[in-house]
Amino acid sequence: MKKETNRPYRLGLDVGTNSLGWFMVWLNEAGEPIGLGPGGVRIFPDGMTNDKKASNAAERRLARGQRRNRDRYLERRRTLMSTMIDGGLMPKDEAARKALVDLDPYDLRARAITEKLPLHHIGRALFHLNQRRGFKSNRKSDGANDEKGAIKEASSRLREAMAAANAQTLGVFLNGMHREREGVRVRNTSSGNKATYDFYPTRDLLVDEFEAIWRQQSKHHSQLTDTVRERVCDTIFFQRPLKSPPIGKCTLDPAQNPGDADGFRLAKAHPLSQRFRIWQEVRNLTVGETGSTPRDLTKEEADTIALALLQSNAVTFDKIRKLLRLPEGARFNLESERRKELLGDQTAKRLGAKKLYGKTWRGFPLERQIEIVERLLSEQNEEALIEWLVFETGVDRDLAEQIADAPLPDGYGRLGHRAVAAILPYMQAGMRYHDAALAAGYDHVKAPTGEILDRLPYYGEWLQDQVIGTGDHRDKKEDRWGRFPNPTVHIGLGQVRRVVNALIKKYGPPEQIVVELARNLKNSKKQKDEIEKQQKSNQRKNDRRRDQIKAAGHNVNHDTLLRMRLWEELNEDDVLDRRCPFTGEVISIKRLFSPEVEVEHLIPFQTSWDDSAANKTLCLRDANRAKGKKTAHDAFGHSPMINGRAYDWVEISARAANLPGNKKWRFEPDADKRFEEQGGFLARQLMETSWLARLTRHYLSCVTNPNEVWVIPGRLTAMIRGKWGLNSLLPDHNFKNAKNRADHRHHAIDAVVAGLTDRGLLQGMSRAYDDARDKIEVPLPWETFRDDLDAVLKRMIVSHKPEHGREGKLHEASAYGLNRHQQEGEGNLVYRKALTDLNGSEIARIRDDEIRTTLQAYIDENKTEGQKLVEVLAAFGNRTDLPFAPHGIRHVRLTKKEKLEYLVPIRDKEGAAYKAYSSGENLFVELYETSDGKWHGEPVTVFQANQKGFKPRWHSQFPEAKFIMQIYKGDLLRLEREGESQIFKVYQLEASANRFKLALHNEAGSLGTRHNDPDDPFRWLIASYNPLHTMGAQKVRVDALGMPWKHQP
Repeated sequence: MKKETNRPYRLGLDVGTNSLGWFMVWLNEAGEPIGLGPGGVRIFPDGMTNDKKASNAAERRLARGQRRNRDRYLERRRTLMSTMIDGGLMPKDEAARKALVDLDPYDLRARAITEKLPLHHIGRALFHLNQRRGFKSNRKSDGANDEKGAIKEASSRLREAMAAANAQTLGVFLNGMHREREGVRVRNTSSGNKATYDFYPTRDLLVDEFEAIWRQQSKHHSQLTDTVRERVCDTIFFQRPLKSPPIGKCTLDPAQNPGDADGFRLAKAHPLSQRFRIWQEVRNLTVGETGSTPRDLTKEEADTIALALLQSNAVTFDKIRKLLRLPEGARFNLESERRKELLGDQTAKRLGAKKLYGKTWRGFPLERQIEIVERLLSEQNEEALIEWLVFETGVDRDLAEQIADAPLPDGYGRLGHRAVAAILPYMQAGMRYHDAALAAGYDHVKAPTGEILDRLPYYGEWLQDQVIGTGDHRDKKEDRWGRFPNPTVHIGLGQVRRVVNALIKKYGPPEQIVVELARNLKNSKKQKDEIEKQQKSNQRKNDRRRDQIKAAGHNVNHDTLLRMRLWEELNEDDVLDRRCPFTGEVISIKRLFSPEVEVEHLIPFQTSWDDSAANKTLCLRDANRAKGKKTAHDAFGHSPMINGRAYDWVEISARAANLPGNKKWRFEPDADKRFEEQGGFLARQLMETSWLARLTRHYLSCVTNPNEVWVIPGRLTAMIRGKWGLNSLLPDHNFKNAKNRADHRHHAIDAVVAGLTDRGLLQGMSRAYDDARDKIEVPLPWETFRDDLDAVLKRMIVSHKPEHGREGKLHEASAYGLNRHQQEGEGNLVYRKALTDLNGSEIARIRDDEIRTTLQAYIDENKTEGQKLVEVLAAFGNRTDLPFAPHGIRHVRLTKKEKLEYLVPIRDKEGAAYKAYSSGENLFVELYETSDGKWHGEPVTVFQANQKGFKPRWHSQFPEAKFIMQIYKGDLLRLEREGESQIFKVYQLEASANRFKLALHNEAGSLGTRHNDPDDPFRWLIASYNPLHTMGAQKVRVDALGMPWKHQP
C-alpha cells in the first residue's frame, strides 16, 4: 500500500491500563521536532473486574470449574450406577431403583458393618457414599489457606467425637446424629470471613467405611468379588491430579522445549533461590560512616553477613554493624525506616522450625535440602508425600504431616535452575550479579538482533523467552506463542500493536518511539491492595494535616501541605523537637508557615532536577542562603562559620540520621556523585528501567532502530505538561489547574509530551533554569505549539474498542422455582434465602404464612432502636419453641415477580417447566421503524442472541417494519444536535424505560457521579428511541486511528 507520507516522524505513546494515547511529531533531517502530525486516543476494556483487583477471567474460570465439577459428578454417578447394576448391587429395573430411595441410607451404612444386608441395600449404602465422598486435600491447590486450616480443625474434632461415641465408621456416627434429629450436613457456622465448621469428614474416613462395609458384606455375597470391589471403589473415590500452572522461562537461559526443566524459572522456595537472593543482596551492600564516602564491603565482610543470613531467619542492620565492628553511626544503602533487617533463608526458617526439622534442617547437605524441597513443591498426593518423608528423612508420621503442610515461600524468581547454578559460584567468590552473569557466559542486557520488521507481530512471537506457548502452528497465536497472565498487560500490548501497525500502514515506520507507561499497568491484586492501603493511609494523613493547617489559621494548598509533611519528617515522635537540620533551631508550627522557614532542595535543583519530596526538607531562611546551590556536605562539611552562625557538621549529621532514609544519603559527602551514578537526571528521565518498560522497549524495537526507542517516567511528562500550560487545553471549569482526567483526550496530551521529550528538550530545560527564582522553565518546542496542539485536539475523535461478541453469562446463576399455586399478591417465582440475609422489605415476601406472621410479630416486639435487623433474625432463627420449626430456622422461601419474557425456563422430559433462570443482561437493542415512520426498539438478551434461529418479536408483530440498527453498549452514534454533528458513546441500554444513556466520545471518569455533581457541567444525554430518529442517528465505527466510518450492518 502506498504510504500517505514519507516524512520522518517520532511516535509518542501513553500506555495506560485501559487507554492508549498516541501522537506523531514531525522531525527534520537532524532528528529534531519541527511540527505536529496526527494524534489520537484508543479506549479499551482492561480485562479486570469493576474493582480492578481481579481478572474477568478469574470469575469465568471459577464458574467453568464449578460446571466441570458438576458434570464430572453426574458422569461419576452414572458410571457408578452402571457398574453396580452390572455387579448386582442395583436392580436393572428403574422403578425398583427408585423404590430404594425411600430407604434410610444412614441406617443402612451403620448396619452394613455388623450384619448381612440384601445386595440392593448394600448398593444403596454405597451410592450414598458417592453423594458426599469427603474432602481430599490437594496440596498444590489448597496451600496454606484458611479454609484448609478450618477443615483440618473440624476433621480433628470429628475424629475425637467418633472416638468418644465409639463409632467404628463415619456412617455409624452420622446415623447416631440422624436418629437424634441433629444436622448431619457440613455447614459453615462462622459469622465473619474466617470459615468455621462443627465437623468435616475427610476422604480417608469414607474410604475406611467403604472397606469396612465390603469386608463384612463380601462374607455373605459371593457376587462381591475383588474385581467388582475395585471397579466400584475406583469410581467413587477417583480424583484427577491437579494441572500445574505454567511456569515462566528463565530470562537468561530460557527453556528450548517443555522438557527442559532447568530452563524454567526456579521457585523462590528452592534452596538455590534463597542462596542466590542472599548473595545478591550482600554483594549490593555498601556502608558509609558519618562524614565519609560510602564504600563497598570487603569480601570478608560480605562473607560474614552471608553466613549469618544463611544461618538465621533474618539479621538486623544493628546486628550486622556489630558483626563487622562498625560504629553505630554507620549506615547501609539498603537500610531505611521501613527496612530494618535483611531476610535470611526463608525456606530454612519454615522447615527448620522447632516443630518441624529444627536444627537438623541446616545440618542437611545442600543436595538433601534440594531433594526435600523439590518433593514438597512437586508432589500433589499428600499421602504419597507423607510416606516419602517418613521413609526418606526418618521422621515419624505426625511430623511428616506437619512438614507436608508447612507453607513455603510463594512465587518464582526470574532465573532458572541452570542459570542460578552457573552464576551463584561467581557471586560467592566476590562478584556482583552483573559481573557474575557475564563470567558465567550470560548477558543480562540482551543485545538487539538488528532485525527490523515491517510491522509489529503478536508480542509473544517476538518475546518468546518471556511467555510459554505450545509451539504448535495449528493453535491460535495466543496458545502457540504464549501470553502474559496479567490481562491488562496482554490487552495493552495488543492495542499497542493495533495502533502502531495502523500508523505504519498509513505513514510508514517511525524513526523514533517514546513511551510513557502507567505505573500500575502490571500490578497484581496484592500490589493493588497495597497501593490502595497506602493511598488510604496518605489520605488520612493529608486529612489530618488539613485540619492542623486550618487550626493554625492558614489556607490549605499544595505548599502548606508540603510544609506540614516535611515538618513531621523532622521528628515523627516529638512535635516540640522538630529542628532545622542545619542550625538545630526549633521550628514550631507557628514558625513553620512564616517567611523564616523555607523548603530546601538537598541536592541542588539545577543540577539534579529532582523536585520530589525525597529531595526536599525544611530549614531556616538564613541556613538556606548559607547553603546556596551546594549539597549539604559541600556547604557545611567543614563546619564553617557563616554570617556569625556556626554550622557544626557532627550535629548536622546527627540530625540527618533521624530523617527518612530517602533523605539521609543526600547528606553524605558523595551525594551528588551517587545521584549521577544512579543515572543522573538526563539518563534516568530518558530510560525507565522497570521490567515492563524494558519489555515494551524491546517489543517496539522490532519496527525501528532499538537505540531510538526509549521509555520515560510519568512524573516527567506531568511536569512538562504543566510548564507548557497544556492542562488548560481541555476546558472544564471544574479542572482549572489540574490535568483534566474527565476527558479522554488528556492521554493524547501525555503522548505528545512524551513524543517531544528527548535529550535536547531536557538540556534546554537545564539552560533555561531560573537560578534566581529556583524555578523550572521549559521552553516551548516552537512558538505556535500550543495552538497547533489545540487544533488537533478539537478535531480529535476518541476511538473506543467495540464489544459485539455474544459471549457472556447466558442467564443469572441462581435458579428459581415456579410458583404453581400463586396466590394474589405473590410473585410467580420462588427461591430460598438464608434467614439472616433478609432485609426489611423481603419479610413480606416470605411464602409460608405462619413463618411470615410469626417473624414479623417477633421483630415488632423485640427489635430495639439502633439494633441491627440481622441480630433479631439470628435470635429468631435459633428458637426451638416454635411448633412448625422445633430445630430452628436457617432458610426461608421467598416469592418474586418477574416478566415471563425475562425468564429462561428449564423443562423436564415431558416438556413441562419446573424451574427458571432470570435471563440477565441485555446484549443489544434492535431498532426498527414502523409504517408510521416512528422508531421503536426491542431488547435482546445474551441468552436470546445465542439461540439458534432466534428472531426478535417485532419481526412477526410488525412484518412491514424496517430494520434500522442494533445498538450495543459501547457503540458510537453520530447525532445532529444544535446544528452540529457530534459523536456519542452508548453507556447504558435502559430497555425497561425505552431509552439509552449517552455521552460525548471524549467524556471520561465516573459519569454517574459527574452527572449528579452540581459543580460538574457534564450531564447524560438521555434519548428515547424515536428522538434518535429526529436527531438523524447513524451508527459509526471509529478505527484505531480515530477515523469515523459509517457502520455497515
